[in-house]
Amino acid sequence: MKKLFLVVLLAAMFIGKMSIGEWEKIPQQEEFVRYLGVMLCREMDCEEGNIETKKVGKNILFFWECLDPKPGSEPKKSKKTNL
Repeated sequence: MKKLFLVVLLAAMFIGKMSIGEWEKIPQQEEFVRYLGVMLCREMDCEEGNIETKKVGKNILFFWECLDPKPGSEPKKSKKTNL
């Protein structure tokens, strides 16, 4: 559990140091989130890791889209999904 916490903390620190413009320059944002999911999956049961990956990925992308919405687009509202 400590390793899982460290992985999530390191990912948050890495993303937190990036400006929004730098995040948009990553050509494959979904691949980056999937990579974080693989790291999570290694620390947890794989099925549980896949569920957590989906939650983490959605939250990270939603967070950045809310901070820097595209011109002319409405801010997205969070959708509650049952996984």
